[in-house]
Amino acid sequence: MLLDGEAIKSCTMLAVQAEGSSITTIEGLASGDRFRELADAMTAEHALQCGFCTPGVVVSLVALLDTRGDPDREEVLAALDGNICRCTGYNGVLRAVERVAAIRRGERPEPMAGVALADPVVVTDVRAGGVAGADVEVV
Repeated sequence: MLLDGEAIKSCTMLAVQAEGSSITTIEGLASGDRFRELADAMTAEHALQCGFCTPGVVVSLVALLDTRGDPDREEVLAALDGNICRCTGYNGVLRAVERVAAIRRGERPEPMAGVALADPVVVTDVRAGGVAGADVEVV
């Protein structure tokens, strides 16, 4: 979660410690442009798989991109410290951050073949997972 704009591990903090602070969770980011920009890049770079780690990764990267618009790989890896992903190997996540930084520099990176950006994700079985925080239509 973001505490006053800084990514923190919510599991290591007592609720009383957040008194008077601004708290933003993945759900709070879901409707904003900061989330959409990163979600599109993560989709384009195939940076998502099971979705278990996605909320923590997205919140951490939004905070990083808010403070360092064009982070290098070491900064991205430092921001991801504590977010454990067993599916992606982080390469797609690193490429997604590089994609966002390139777009912010005014570049137009090519989307990967077959990826329609900003389209809703359709989940036919909610128990099978989905993309955390994305525009999800359950059918």
